[in-house]
Amino acid sequence: MESRTAQEPRAVQWLLLGLGVVAFVGTAGVMVLRRLSGPMGPPPNEARANLKALFTWERAWYQEKDSYSEDLGQLGFAPELHNRYTYLAAPTGRVLTAVERRGSVTPMPSHSIIAADPASGRYRGTFETFAQTGCPLTTATLPDGTRAGLGVTRSLGAAPTDPGVFIGAAAANIDGDPTPDCWSIATVDRVTASGELISAGQPYNELDDVDY
Repeated sequence: MESRTAQEPRAVQWLLLGLGVVAFVGTAGVMVLRRLSGPMGPPPNEARANLKALFTWERAWYQEKDSYSEDLGQLGFAPELHNRYTYLAAPTGRVLTAVERRGSVTPMPSHSIIAADPASGRYRGTFETFAQTGCPLTTATLPDGTRAGLGVTRSLGAAPTDPGVFIGAAAANIDGDPTPDCWSIATVDRVTASGELISAGQPYNELDDVDY
């Protein structure tokens, strides 16, 4: 029978071997997840991060110009390539493609929509208008009762200097069925049909359709 002293090195070896297996499996799992999810992690993370960035750009533009803009090129908003979501600052407008973005065109042409990148993981197309997405949108109510939808909206009869409010959106078909995953963000507070408060600058999942 082995002495306790002789058994201890062998026990340590088995322990180290076990830890090595766990580390290998864990690393492999992370690599697979990154491969499937893309550089920004799971799809909703991309939408949240980029819409927060869009809100920041809009607020910076407002601080300088006292207005909001639907021109994403003018704002300087440029999501990282391999984006799975289409980003919209207006219901319609010029669509900036991934090919154009890779071409590093200077200055960037005026555009209100940024197309999804075909090189992204789980790419299932892009959208050229907000109507094509089929997404719902939580509107905002201006002081005069005007309902603000996607893009920049001002009160009826407002002065040209009135900045109005801005609502942006993101949409992507991630999981293979026809229904898209839909997000929005606004420069003012909004209230959903169920009475939920959506604070200004908070990305809101209008339609959750991500199937892992």
